[in-house]
Amino acid sequence: MTEEHRLQIKVMRYQGIGYMKIAEAAGLSRDSVRFYCKRNGLGGLGKDLKVKIDEKFISEMSYQYCLSCGLKLEHPKRGAKKKYCSFAFKRDWERDNPKL
Repeated sequence: MTEEHRLQIKVMRYQGIGYMKIAEAAGLSRDSVRFYCKRNGLGGLGKDLKVKIDEKFISEMSYQYCLSCGLKLEHPKRGAKKKYCSFAFKRDWERDNPKL
């Protein structure tokens, strides 16, 4: 498991995503994701672990992985950095996480 996998698992667990979906997105087995989460205090149900993500966390992590599905983003060489894989994922994220 690489450092990139560890970061992706941590981000997705804070979003309340379960072990199986994280394993599919990262290309790892469910048991390796589960073992890593339990060892690092990220175990339990995804909905219980869901943490309110503050602006600093979003600004640091959102440019590396899609906020909605957790897949690694490929950025263009010029222009703004992406936060989502597609417009559909952006719409889903904004529906589930309304701004106050």
